[in-house]
Amino acid sequence: MKEVKCATKAFIMDDEKLLVIKQGLKNINKGICEEIWDMPGGRMEFGLTPEENLKKEVKEEVCLDIEIKKLLGTSQFLNRKGDQVVCMNYLCEPKSKNVDITKNPADEENIVKFEWLTPKDFFAQLGDEQPGLKDFVKKHFL
Repeated sequence: MKEVKCATKAFIMDDEKLLVIKQGLKNINKGICEEIWDMPGGRMEFGLTPEENLKKEVKEEVCLDIEIKKLLGTSQFLNRKGDQVVCMNYLCEPKSKNVDITKNPADEENIVKFEWLTPKDFFAQLGDEQPGLKDFVKKHFL
């Protein structure tokens, strides 16, 4: 049975650039690895507020402490299992720029790269992947 899951995403902005991550994901149907651009964040953990969850996920994925400025809005997509994921997306500022992707305890996330990109450059990097994220970036940053 398909499920609806909740997640939080951080749009971390510094010097008019967004911190974006690239994840290497296994394609369940093809058995190969594909790479996708995304924002730091992740599924909601029971018992945490969305803001607590976001700070925890960002700390795990990129080793940054953040200041949450405001809720930008929600977006949704279907994950690789076909479940619906509803994301609460927050505008954030980093408390430092010392990004480290090597300490993430979640091996399945396989973060292989990070970059600070202008919203325009990030939008171009997305290409045809993640249309929901692309629409969200266009609406709030371009």
